Amino acid sequence: MLLAPLSIAVWADDYWDFYSGGNLYSEPIYDTWAQVNHAVIMYGFNSTHWFIRNSWTKYWGVNGDGFIPVNPESNYGNSNCNTYLWGVVPV
Repeated sequence: MLLAPLSIAVWADDYWDFYSGGNLYSEPIYDTWAQVNHAVIMYGFNSTHWFIRNSWTKYWGVNGDGFIPVNPESNYGNSNCNTYLWGVVPV
């Protein structure tokens, strides 16, 4: 991600439909291999969040962007949308 954005697969549950900013979560998933249903672009990060761009118009999130916590366990056990599982790096 230091050279180019990543394409990642995530679990986008109903909470994603109404997301308008802040920490972006999904319900905790236990069967992780089966639980991805959407693709987004991860374009940056800091010590607390991954920055993603969604394809659902600029009215979703914060001008089309979302912020997934890097360490969801520190946020009351909420899920990180399965972002640890799937990522594609351009070659």
